Parts: sequence; structure tokens; C-alpha cells
Amino acid sequence: MTDDELTRPYGRLNARLLRLGDSERAHRLVTQTPAARDVARRFIAAEDVDEALDLVRRDQAKGLMATLEPLLPVARDREQAAIARRTHLEMVRALGAAGLGPLAEVTVKLSTLGQRIGRDGAALSTTHLAEVCAAARNAGTQVSLDLEEHSTTDATFAAFTALHQDFPWLGVTVQSQLRRSLADSRWLATMPARVRLCKGGYTAPRRVSVDNQEGVDANFVACMDLLMAGKGYPMIATHDPRLVSIADEQARAHGRSLDGYEFQMYYGVRPWEHRRLVDTGHRVRVHLPVGRDWYGYLVRRVAERPANVMPLLRALVTRR
Repeated sequence: MTDDELTRPYGRLNARLLRLGDSERAHRLVTQTPAARDVARRFIAAEDVDEALDLVRRDQAKGLMATLEPLLPVARDREQAAIARRTHLEMVRALGAAGLGPLAEVTVKLSTLGQRIGRDGAALSTTHLAEVCAAARNAGTQVSLDLEEHSTTDATFAAFTALHQDFPWLGVTVQSQLRRSLADSRWLATMPARVRLCKGGYTAPRRVSVDNQEGVDANFVACMDLLMAGKGYPMIATHDPRLVSIADEQARAHGRSLDGYEFQMYYGVRPWEHRRLVDTGHRVRVHLPVGRDWYGYLVRRVAERPANVMPLLRALVTRR
């Protein structure tokens, strides 16, 4: 697929940066450079669960909530999917044992649970997800589904639909870069669902994706208005001050109280904004990536904001 056939809300540079996520040479270069690992730690919250729990406790003192994302590879076989299942189970049980369930949830990428393993991948990942949700219920915590490449959207929504009745707190994500997201938001707004709205961080063909930043933002605002007017609980994932302000305006217009929605923001990005929102009575959840397999996550964060690439390039050049 050529650059002309791909669209990214931030331009071709981002698509090329995202391709580095599939480059074994780039993976070795970045992960073996000490200074690059230092850059990664600006965005990676913790390397293990115990360290993550300490961060959740620290954030609790600041009035912040958290969502923990285990950094795992896309499962290529059942063994990898089983390892990911076990990792998720250990994480939700650790939250419960520490009494942190009400403060922190777990974000799940179905690709790590086997979604892309042949014909049976969708069923396998849904089975694993059901086990994680059952463990989360026992631990007094919750789970949210991330949305990945556009080709997995239908399968992800199918898993959400299959489990939502048994686990009504199961969250799901909508990406405003996708053209279909307005219809998806309209559907989700009819049910008491937890819905995370973000711009999206994956390449996609032009036929399914909005091809400019203005369009992505406009779609974000339209989706957000539907969710704010709906029956569910909107989780607004953005660092854009303008969108944060619009979210508050829409919430007031639809009669939502400050505990009727939340903002979600990345660890290591604009922490002063986390504090400002909490100080004004808002609910704020910080996204905490957890694990040592951080390369793919770092590439997506850099691609979403190319300014992040400069300290990484300096690190690679100096190779400290």
C-alpha cells in the first residue's frame, strides 16, 4: 500500500514513523540504545505490576484514577495468547489484592489475546476476554477494550456486544479518525456503556479514514456530542485544550454533572493539565503503560506527536 492510499490525521510523516513499529532493524537500534530507553521512560509508566501499583497509589493521593495497559506483542499463536491471558489475569488480581480496584482499571488489546490468529482468533480472544472480565469483577475493578487497526473494529465491537450484558461496565473505544465512528457513537449512545473516545493512532486506507486533522477533530466533536447526550459514560481521551473545553460545554448543555464523564490522558504528557482538571472537580484517568516490551507503544506516541521524535533522534545519534 502506497502513502497515497493511506491516510493519517497528522500526515505522511506519521505513517512512515508508524511503519518503524514493524521494522526489526529499528527495533534493535532503539531498544539497544540506553539513551533511547531513557526517552521511552518518559512515556512508559512502569516495567512491572508492583511498580505500576505504586504509581496508582501516588496518583490516588493527587485525586487521579488510572488505566493500566500491559505492553504485550500481538499474539501470533495460541501460546502467546495464553501468556497474554495470564498477564492480564495477574494484573487485575493484583489490583484487587492491593485494594486499588475502584481507582484503576485495565486496558485490553484483543490482538494480544489472539484476535488475529486465523479463523478462530476472534472467538479465542473473546473467550480470554471473558475470563479477564470475570477476574476483574471478582477484584472489584473494570476493563476497557482498546480499538486497534480498522480491520479489527467489527470483531472488537462483536466481543464487546457478546460480553456487555454479563459485564455492563466493560468499556469500548471509538476512534474519531474513522469515518464509521459517528454511526458507532450513535449506536453506543443508546446503551448504558462506558465509551472511550480518542482520535486514533493507526494508519488506515482513505476509504475508511478521515484524511485531515480538521476532519478528525470535527468528527471527534460530533461523536462526543452524541455520547454526552446518550445513556452511557463518556471517557474523553484527549490532551487538546480546545476539545477539553468543548467537552465541558457539551456536558453542561446535556445536563451532565462532573462525575458523569471523565478525561483520559497519557502518562508523561502534560501532567499539569491532569492537575488542573482535578483541581476544578473533574474526573481524570491517567493511561499507564506497563511492561518491558515498550517499542511499539513508543513508536505510536511519537507518530501521534512528531515533536516527540527529536529527543529520540538525539538519543540515537549520541547512543549514550
